[in-house]
Amino acid sequence: MNYNTSIGLKIKELRTEKKFTLKYLSEETNLSIGFLSQLERGMTSVAVDSLAKIAKVLDANVLDFFDYPDDNFLLCKIY
Repeated sequence: MNYNTSIGLKIKELRTEKKFTLKYLSEETNLSIGFLSQLERGMTSVAVDSLAKIAKVLDANVLDFFDYPDDNFLLCKIY
């Protein structure tokens, strides 16, 4: 599974858990429904600023959308 697919699946999972529609997420993030749909299906990539908008609406952290290879994986915090 590539990053686009795994990120999209996590977005969809969080969105549906909160019972948010694509329309609602689109309105709150100012991203098109078509783009969000393609993103959830792993058909497109996402910019970090757009991912941050999505994370905020879904009450998540941007890092929640990434799979880490193991517990020893190091990630730098961006300020």
